[in-house]
Amino acid sequence: MKHKPIKVDWGELEIAFNNQNEELVYCLDLVTGYVTLEGEGEDSESDQDDAHFDAHAVFSKPLDDSTLRPRIHCLAVDTKLRWMIRFINEAEDADAGDRKLLKEALEADDAPAELKRVLNEHTETRDAWFLFRAERGRDAIERWLVKKGVTPIEPPPWRST
Repeated sequence: MKHKPIKVDWGELEIAFNNQNEELVYCLDLVTGYVTLEGEGEDSESDQDDAHFDAHAVFSKPLDDSTLRPRIHCLAVDTKLRWMIRFINEAEDADAGDRKLLKEALEADDAPAELKRVLNEHTETRDAWFLFRAERGRDAIERWLVKKGVTPIEPPPWRST
């Protein structure tokens, strides 16, 4: 479904896609362009002045892609691990020794934790990884917007430079 063009809050959208806390549910309001948390602004029932308004019922409804507030799913760990493999194979900014350590980290039982440890010990490679990951994440955001039929009024800030 195609929606009218909206002003997208790019920074908040990027934060939502990078969210790792599964308890936080982000949505994009297709009317305002704001990124919201499901239930954001919800008051407790005792605080409600209007007895006819049941905030819990409104905010507890499962969101689906047919609404005006589609859920933003964070980037999966598997996706980030695939990106790491590409980074190791393609990144010219990463030191060859660091890339070897990252390959070994991928083989660990807890690969994400081991990768994080290696990256924390090698700041230049870590910075190159963050740039690499950000570029792919931004591409994922743009593909998601197209899939949802969202037409931003302004291009993302990473496209305007």
